[in-house]
Amino acid sequence: MLKRSKTFRKLLSLILASLVIYVGVNYTISKLNKSPTPPVVISQIKKVGIVEEKVLHKEVITNKFNTIQKIQVIQTSVTQSVTIQHGFNNKFFKNNKLIKFTGIGSYSLDLSKINENNIVINNTDKTISIFITKPLAEIELLEEKTEFQDEKGFLIISEVEQTPEEYEQLKYEVKSEMKMKLNGTEYNEIVKTKTIESLEGILNKLTNNEYIVKINFVE
Repeated sequence: MLKRSKTFRKLLSLILASLVIYVGVNYTISKLNKSPTPPVVISQIKKVGIVEEKVLHKEVITNKFNTIQKIQVIQTSVTQSVTIQHGFNNKFFKNNKLIKFTGIGSYSLDLSKINENNIVINNTDKTISIFITKPLAEIELLEEKTEFQDEKGFLIISEVEQTPEEYEQLKYEVKSEMKMKLNGTEYNEIVKTKTIESLEGILNKLTNNEYIVKINFVE
């Protein structure tokens, strides 16, 4: 009985071993025969950034000028003396009144009058050309600084008098003389230089110094 039990155990062990070998061989064959999975290709598309070139338009400049309206380029003081003569020009009958007027001359540029026809932009060369007339002086008389002096001969006791209308006409003529003086050649270069500096400052700030500014004065 014991002998049969041992024989049975050996037979069972042999069967189990054969079964394990069979399963292992089939698994290996199945794995070898299986079609390989094709590799997955992940394509990456790089986005190429397109750098847009900044283009400056005339409208940007005119809008800025319209916002500012007017700039004062330079101020200077100016005087003009006038002699009103009555009587004769001698030491006995001379009767004169000397009046010294003082004024402020202001050179201003009205930017609102600069339109697109006065502007040329080259976005390739990065240049801005502005065509303007030279600013002209406007005069304001400082009445409180007006000085009066009488020149009388030995035999004159009366005063030189003017009517309000005559005095107003005199002031008008004085202002015209002052304006002619300031708009002459003496102040020509400094007015142009200050005008260029003022416009360059505005446009350089507007364009972040990316453009060369050229100011051209036309007659």
